[in-house]
This record gives sequence, structure tokens and C-alpha cells, in this order.
Amino acid sequence: MYNYLDYVKTNTYENPKVEHGKFPILIFLNGLYSKASGYYALLEEIISHGYIVLNINHTYEITGSLFPDGRIRFFNTAYNQIHNNQDMADMVWSSMAAFNKATSAE
Repeated sequence: MYNYLDYVKTNTYENPKVEHGKFPILIFLNGLYSKASGYYALLEEIISHGYIVLNINHTYEITGSLFPDGRIRFFNTAYNQIHNNQDMADMVWSSMAAFNKATSAE
């Protein structure tokens, strides 16, 4: 289903040359049930402004994760029911509320 992405021209490289210095970092978490690779255009735009982006797939919560050893893990309904419940929603909601009330990054 995602093989078409093999034909999308990007400016993303495996094993790129490492630059020295300080750079802002963005930790990107794709939406539940989606796949991080579906955000290539957005992430490349952010990267083009000097950011380092850590793009993370959440195993069992997205369409699929491919590991370096070739293993593939797909969305898992049982995992989703255990971990994405009301307790998790309450924790996220209260964290967002606390963040919105913060007056500094310290």
C-alpha cells in the first residue's frame, strides 16, 4: 500500500554527513493510527529551516513499524485497548493543561 512512497523524491538520506554545532531539535510524534512517513513534506520543510527532527513510529499504535532486522509489527487492537484508555486520556489532558499554564520553559 505504501510502495508509492518509494517513488517520491525527497531530500532525506540514510547515513548523511554529520555536521558539528548546535541545532534545534524537534521530536515529531505522528498521530495515532497513522504512519510517520506520511509527513515527509512537513518534516522536510521543518528540516530546511535548520532543525534536526527525530521522527518516531509507535509500535503497535500505527499502521506498521519496520525494524532494522526486517521485523514488521502492525497495529495491535489488544495493545490499543490496554494502553489508549481513559487513564491515558486524562494524563494527556492534564499535561496539556499544565503546559498551557506554564509561564517559562524552566
